[in-house]
Amino acid sequence: MLQFNVFSVLLIISALATGVLATLLLNRTGLAGRNFAWMMYSLSIWAAAYAFELTATQLETILFWLNIEYLGIAMIPAFWITFTFAFTGREHWLTPRNVAIIFAIPVLTILIVWTNPWHHLHYATYGVAPDTPFPMLSFTRGPWYLVHLYYFYILLILGVALLMRYYNIAAPIYRKQTIVVLAGVLIPWFVNALYHLGFRPYEYLDMTPVVFTASGLAIGLGLLRFKLFDIVPVARDKVVEGLNEGVMVLDNLQRVVYCNTKMQEYLFPPGSDIIGKDFAELPAHFILIRKLLGKEEATSMEIELVLNRPSRITVEVTATRLSSVDRASAGTLLLFRDITERKKNEQELVMARIRAEESDRLKSAFLANMSHEIRNPMNGIIGFAGILKDHELPETERNEYLGIIEDNAEQLLAIINDIIDISKIEAGHEEVRMSGFSVRNLLANVEKSVQPQAAHRGLYFSTHSFLEDYEDFVLSDPLKIRQILTNLLDNALKFTPEGSVSLRANIIDGLLVFSIKDSGKGIEADHLNVIFDRFQQLDQDNQYISRGTGLGLAISRGYAHLLGGELTVTSLPGKGSTFFLKLPHVITDPDETPQTISMSATSLPAPDWSGKKIILAEDEPVNIMYMKIALKKTNVTLIIAETGQAAVEAYQANPDATIVLLDIKMPVMDGFEAARKIRDLGCTAPLVALSGHAMLENDRIEGAGFVDLIAKPVRKEDLINKLRTWLD
Repeated sequence: MLQFNVFSVLLIISALATGVLATLLLNRTGLAGRNFAWMMYSLSIWAAAYAFELTATQLETILFWLNIEYLGIAMIPAFWITFTFAFTGREHWLTPRNVAIIFAIPVLTILIVWTNPWHHLHYATYGVAPDTPFPMLSFTRGPWYLVHLYYFYILLILGVALLMRYYNIAAPIYRKQTIVVLAGVLIPWFVNALYHLGFRPYEYLDMTPVVFTASGLAIGLGLLRFKLFDIVPVARDKVVEGLNEGVMVLDNLQRVVYCNTKMQEYLFPPGSDIIGKDFAELPAHFILIRKLLGKEEATSMEIELVLNRPSRITVEVTATRLSSVDRASAGTLLLFRDITERKKNEQELVMARIRAEESDRLKSAFLANMSHEIRNPMNGIIGFAGILKDHELPETERNEYLGIIEDNAEQLLAIINDIIDISKIEAGHEEVRMSGFSVRNLLANVEKSVQPQAAHRGLYFSTHSFLEDYEDFVLSDPLKIRQILTNLLDNALKFTPEGSVSLRANIIDGLLVFSIKDSGKGIEADHLNVIFDRFQQLDQDNQYISRGTGLGLAISRGYAHLLGGELTVTSLPGKGSTFFLKLPHVITDPDETPQTISMSATSLPAPDWSGKKIILAEDEPVNIMYMKIALKKTNVTLIIAETGQAAVEAYQANPDATIVLLDIKMPVMDGFEAARKIRDLGCTAPLVALSGHAMLENDRIEGAGFVDLIAKPVRKEDLINKLRTWLD
């Protein structure tokens, strides 16, 4: 029979209220709130079962309700510690393994209490207490009772310690929440401690459930009304910890009260604890930041920091004053943003601007120089062409002036070729044509072409190859190698007032190395880094009095890279210079490799092409006239078409044409389309393209059906030698 009393009624009401509140909390709050709800469920079970224990009159009934009580009592400390982990942002500690450890003793306690009559580990003795206003259990403690009690208070103290530590680093609003939780938990635990110390009503009455329920209801209502655990502080911590910026919080005494992970990573040895340190104790470079502290408005500055890694970073530090509700200073928030990359980009932009300005300056100087270089030969060509109009001019003078015109035209063509070559290199349109050749023969050809210039300047010039016979025949692009060597030798002869110039070939470290050595003025050390840049020429007022585009060395270096090699220089002022062209040494078999027989135009007697037809598609009258005159002595039949369409019609009328020469750029129909239409007519004769376009690609030429390309301008000898391939 149950005998209700004021305490049991109060406990039942508390249990009902606590259970309802826990149900509301379970689905409306975050992880911390859910763990708090389960703690409230445990408290509700404890209060309800204890209420029925106080109404029971028989020992068996009292023990039954006691067993039910421990379903709540044993679980309260476990849910308390999981709640504090979540509330203080340590939910990552709640791994399955850790949760199993936390709940192991509570589960074991329940089992021991329920089986206590068999072993008396929890209650050594128990019975109904005499002389009490209503039946209550009297007992003496067994060994497991003490184990559970110690576990209870260890988890309580650990949770309180975590909350107090969290209080020290939390912002003012979160400190108030922490105080509410601490007060709501410490008050009932204090009452429970008095119970275990013997200070209790009627000797055996435990008031802990009542007081605990009252505190729990207060905290729970705060959860629902003020959303105490919904978002912050856990979410706030997650956001701050996940920032890429370093965050440091100082209190109003300039002590460090918070420092996020990024800040620790930036500034301090791993694992060090700077919380509580005075700002003045931080590394020396923080002294600069102190002038930001205490200002009303947010201020910022840039400083360099030494990391715990072997590097430096540039950070932008922003200091923001924190105020309490009464607007009193509560400390300072320091935000450290890594701007190293931004500063690097800014510096790169500055350098890019400087380089662009320098490039513009060089281009302007280059164009001014080109104007001078082009006008000089043009002056000679136009001037002497005008003089040649004098019909009374003696034959000897006429021939001399024609030679001057030809020399100036060659000089003008060389300037144009330099500009075209560097443009093709930079655009990636320059191609390498590999063939087998003899290094000794290459040196002999170069010597033959350079020796007259050396003799004219009174310089001794020599070449020599140190290659063995089996090393001499190599695979590369001999035309480009010859152009590189010619450029280098031209410079060496130009800038050597007296003495000698030599060209050597050798094998060094498995590379084919050409060295050009002169006894000239040499080059200053600060000029060695720029002489290979395009548009660069040494100051005429300084060392060299030079002519040219300033592109020769840039072209030579570009060709060297195309051939898989490099071009370098060593020099001492007053001692001369040595240029080294280093190329891969690829030995090849003369019998299995296409060979370059001659690298210069060969002057032969005019061929007799009587009975052969050439269709020439060309729209420029001057070029047509030149082709007629150049081919006049060959007796070839020249059929002229001034458009691409006319070329197609000319082939239809002359399907027996031996060769078709098509200018690429023509009105009505260009050379590419004309070539395709002629091929569609079944033409088997070779189609050869004519073009002054510097960037014309071989793939496009071949794709249109052409078998070869004649680049304008073309010398008479070169034109005839090219046509011999198809007409002889």
